[in-house]
Amino acid sequence: MNTLTAPLPSSGHGLDPRRMAGALGHEALGEWRNLVRMPAFSIPTLLFPVGFYAMFAIVLPFADTTQAAATLLVNFTIFGVFAPGLFAFGVGLANDRDEGWLRLKQTAPLPIPVMMIARMLVAMVFALAVVVALFAVAATAGGVRLERSAWLILAITGVLAVIPASAIGMALGAWMKARAAIAIVNIAYLGSAMLSGLWFPLHLMPDPVQSIAPALPPFHLAELGRHATGLEAGSLAVSLSWLACVTIIAAALAMPGLRRQERK
Repeated sequence: MNTLTAPLPSSGHGLDPRRMAGALGHEALGEWRNLVRMPAFSIPTLLFPVGFYAMFAIVLPFADTTQAAATLLVNFTIFGVFAPGLFAFGVGLANDRDEGWLRLKQTAPLPIPVMMIARMLVAMVFALAVVVALFAVAATAGGVRLERSAWLILAITGVLAVIPASAIGMALGAWMKARAAIAIVNIAYLGSAMLSGLWFPLHLMPDPVQSIAPALPPFHLAELGRHATGLEAGSLAVSLSWLACVTIIAAALAMPGLRRQERK
């Protein structure tokens, strides 16, 4: 359970930025401790994408060319980094609501945006750990050879992918019960990965799947990753615009659910 050791004063004149920053730091530290102490979150988050990548890129003969090896790295990087934000919010936030912990923290008073930003920053740290692990396996056993700038841009893309994933998870976690959230978030995570072409090339999948893929965030995140590594990809502006719209809409859907909890 997270602890906030520097409660913010309630004031009609706004909050002191220094106190806000301090509260954000304490809240992020509490979230980090909370997630690290949950092996059901931390272990699968780190090992699941690496295991999948090793299966497809090393064990199975899918990375038979330089381009194929880079494509698999991009796909499984997006697959891996989408999980921390989605689960930390979709399942973690739903648990906090059901257990009353979210309402307790709101009596600090701690502004909702501070809580959400702290959780997202911690999810980004987990995403960075996933990126480092995947890159290490890809460079040593996966046969991936990229320019240093491409590695860096792909890593940044992976960490920033947490933003839309967190917004979607927040929209789910703000409204769903914890028991339902576990099943629905898993379906959303695995289903969107498969339908976005992260596991299998889209051109080998049925036409309905190919038409659904461009509506899913992981598809556009993978497009950004392909841009980063110099692979063939669609419009960068379209992908960025689509992800921005999804993030804004999901956050807007989440806020009434969070404020409903605050009013209880």
